[in-house]
Amino acid sequence: MGKTYKPTWKTFFELGKEDFYRSNYNSSISYFNLALINNPRSTHIYCLIYIYLAASNYYLGFHMPSINYFRNGLIRDDIFKRLPLWLLIDYLNEKEDIKELKNLNNLLKLFIKLFAKYDQKYISLEEVLNIYWMQGTMYRFYNQTRWSLEYYSKAISILNNDYFEKKQKNAFLMSLLASRASTYRNKGRYVEAINDINNSILLVERKFQWYFPYLNAAVIYKKLGIYNISISMLSKAIDSFHYIIPLDRHYVFAYINRGFLRSKIGNIEDAINDFELAFFKNKNCFKDFRKTIDKIPEEIKNIFSIHFDIKI
Repeated sequence: MGKTYKPTWKTFFELGKEDFYRSNYNSSISYFNLALINNPRSTHIYCLIYIYLAASNYYLGFHMPSINYFRNGLIRDDIFKRLPLWLLIDYLNEKEDIKELKNLNNLLKLFIKLFAKYDQKYISLEEVLNIYWMQGTMYRFYNQTRWSLEYYSKAISILNNDYFEKKQKNAFLMSLLASRASTYRNKGRYVEAINDINNSILLVERKFQWYFPYLNAAVIYKKLGIYNISISMLSKAIDSFHYIIPLDRHYVFAYINRGFLRSKIGNIEDAINDFELAFFKNKNCFKDFRKTIDKIPEEIKNIFSIHFDIKI
C-alpha cells in the first residue's frame, strides 16, 4: 500500500484562499479553521489566517466575529513587542511576495470600514493606528511612496487624541517617525528623512532602547556619504541589542554595514571583527549582502577572504 497523504495547515489554507476569492465564504471559513487546527507554528502565519477569517466573516455580515479575528493579529503585551501583523508583513517582504502584501493591504481596509461603522464602540484608536502604520509600511515595500507617506501621517495624526498616555504616545511616535523616514529616504527626500529620524531618536528611552531608529539613521547617512555618523548610528543600534533582541537579519545587517563602512575609512581590523560577528550569526551573510560586499575594493576583499578562508 502507498503512503497515506496527510493534509497540512498549508493545504487547508490554500483551499480556503481559493474559496475566499470565489466568494464561497462559508467554505473558506471551514478551511481556515482546519488550517488553524493543524498548527501552522509560526506566529505570522496564524496572523494571516486570522485576517482571512476576519474578511470572510465581514463579507457574510458577521461584524463582531470579524472584529475579533482582526484583533488576533494585533495582540501584544506592550508597546515595544512586535505585532504578529508586523512579523507577517516583514515575512512577506523578505519573500518578495508583493501579491500577498497587496491582498493583505486590501483585507486590512475592511477593518477601517468596521471602525467607520462602529467608531470607538468596539474598536480602539490604538488598533486603527496600528493598521494605518502597517498599511504605510506595505505601501513602502511595494514602492507606492505617496500612499505610504499618507498612511504614516494618518497614524501620527491619531496620536493627537487624548486617548494615549504620554509614554505610550512617545513610543508610537518614535516608531512611526522612523518608519516614515524610510519612505522619505526611498523617495530621495533626505531633509525630511533626517528631520523625522532625528526626532525619532530624541524619543528613544535610555532604559529601554529600540535599535530601529538608529539602523534607519545609519542607512540615511550612509546614502549621503557621511560615514562617521553612519558608523556611530550603527554602533548605537548594536548597543541597543542588549535591550531588545533583534531579528537575525537586522543583527547581521548592522554588523555587515558597520564593517563595510569601517573598511571604507581604512579601519580594517575593526571591519574584520564586525564581519566575524556577522559570519558567526549567518554563514551566508556575504552572499545575502552581496551588493554591499561588492562595493569593497578588491585588495581589501582579498584580506577578508584570506582571514575567513572563503571567497568573498
